[in-house]
Amino acid sequence: MGFDASQRDDKVELLARWIAELPAIQQTVLALFYQENLEPTEIAACLDLTECEIDQIRAETVGLLQSMLADQIGLPELLASLEQPRDADGPGRLIDC
Repeated sequence: MGFDASQRDDKVELLARWIAELPAIQQTVLALFYQENLEPTEIAACLDLTECEIDQIRAETVGLLQSMLADQIGLPELLASLEQPRDADGPGRLIDC
């Protein structure tokens, strides 16, 4: 499922607004990692944090933004509909383990 150009622009604008509302440390880590292409060790040295802290900030922030975007496009509802039983034999599953 793809987005046309205007839908993509809307999503990018929405994501930019959300990033602008993040705490400064999260914005800084994202900018240094994704825009400046710095490694976590370099970011840690710039911000006087540990590499582990940088990795944690980045992972939590990206996860938050992914969750917000998923909620915005209705992904939880889509996934819930996919988990509905397919037939009377039992629940439908995406992956059998």
